[in-house]
Amino acid sequence: MTRYDKTTLEGRSLRAALNVATLQDARRVAGAQRAFCPFELWCDGGVVQQGTPQARAGGVGHFYRDAELWNTTTQPAGRLACSYTAEVLTLQASLRDNLAFLLSQQSSTLLIGLDSQSEIKSLEKGPLETVESFEDEIWCSVNSLVKRGWNVIFAFVYSHVGS
Repeated sequence: MTRYDKTTLEGRSLRAALNVATLQDARRVAGAQRAFCPFELWCDGGVVQQGTPQARAGGVGHFYRDAELWNTTTQPAGRLACSYTAEVLTLQASLRDNLAFLLSQQSSTLLIGLDSQSEIKSLEKGPLETVESFEDEIWCSVNSLVKRGWNVIFAFVYSHVGS
């Protein structure tokens, strides 16, 4: 789990190390006195019927405000996409869909829960090491929030285990 705040983004390489943490640890680091962070984004993607002509990929992102579902984003990823691409495109679309709302709020903490170790490892490289345009857009969204005083926490959560 990594907390991206002004101190880490103003570092010389703009990188931070991500560590695997439980959801409860992420919420504790976020300073949540409750069982949830004020703002949470949960993304998951996948591929069905992979390797067949009927294959298709996509994902869904659920955005919560004070533990209430506020917005849902669905993102198709195409029939040739892998699970990683579906996951990253879903995070990109979910951040895009909710960024204006988040920026209109008083700075707070955004917890982003992901079950893709590949996605975490890709983001772990930092904004200067991105290869794909969708990774750039994710970092631009994170940077926009951080510049406004937000803490953004990425947390790896094993899939389908609940909180």
